[in-house]
Amino acid sequence: MCFVKYPEIENTYRQKFIDKFTTLYPELTEISYIITEKIHGSNIQLIFRPHKPLKVASRNKILSEKEDFFGVWDVLEEMKDIICNCQRYVDEEQTEENSFRLFGEICGPKIQKGVYYGEERKILFFDAMIGDQLIPPEDFFFFQHYLDLPVVPCFDTVYSLQEALDFPTERPSEVVDPKEYPDNICEGIVIKPYQRVYFNKVGQVFYLKKKNEKFKERQRVKKKLQEGSSEVIQLNLEFRNYITEERVQSIFSKEGVIQKPEEIGRYIKLVLEDAKKDFEKDFGDKIKHLEKKKLKKVFNVGSQIVKILDKYL
Repeated sequence: MCFVKYPEIENTYRQKFIDKFTTLYPELTEISYIITEKIHGSNIQLIFRPHKPLKVASRNKILSEKEDFFGVWDVLEEMKDIICNCQRYVDEEQTEENSFRLFGEICGPKIQKGVYYGEERKILFFDAMIGDQLIPPEDFFFFQHYLDLPVVPCFDTVYSLQEALDFPTERPSEVVDPKEYPDNICEGIVIKPYQRVYFNKVGQVFYLKKKNEKFKERQRVKKKLQEGSSEVIQLNLEFRNYITEERVQSIFSKEGVIQKPEEIGRYIKLVLEDAKKDFEKDFGDKIKHLEKKKLKKVFNVGSQIVKILDKYL
């Protein structure tokens, strides 16, 4: 059985990404979109196969039963009736070649900071695959009711891309009662076409996320440059805006929280790779011509990452 990673979700401010999709699929501007709450937790994947044991994965790998990933095994034990429903469906409806993958976020105490999701950890599902094919939200909500799944809150359905992009994010989380916790602002929203999954030619999916300012992984801080500063210095200062507490927490949600000083080197590399990926989307034209020596100076932010990691040790 191969591990299947959930696709990356692009930010709404990446206009080039949106424009390429709307050129490829003009109907994207005037179709229905579902707006769901973006949960500030850690990605979990449940893999069901006909008449075989359940497999559990994090964002990047299948977990062994000895791996303690945010207490997921205890949470799954509390959900055993739902797990049995899913397994029964797969045993009865799917072929040996097909798996049924549920994607969710484990959230709650000591997983992420900033949003209150109750006193107990829980998994809220947001998507599914049959085999290796994502199903549209319309079909996912059939499974929600058929299998009695706990799912991420749905804020609304809108009827154009612009409505979706304009949807406000400064609103309380609906995982807990917003009347009781009106200041418990959600991390953001996820935007998906309701009736179809759209892919481009390189396999990217047209899902979008829009985060609140406090949860963004890129700061909007303009540092004052001395007159005559080199291009490398300017780019390095820009790149430092991508090294944030939120990005480090995002890495923790995929890899687990750093446990000991000996792991610092590995986490520096993980944060750097993640930040570079976003930076190249925004500044690719400015760095593609740089020689390796200069590029290394642009990405020389290790001490900044260490300062953030030290808070967790």
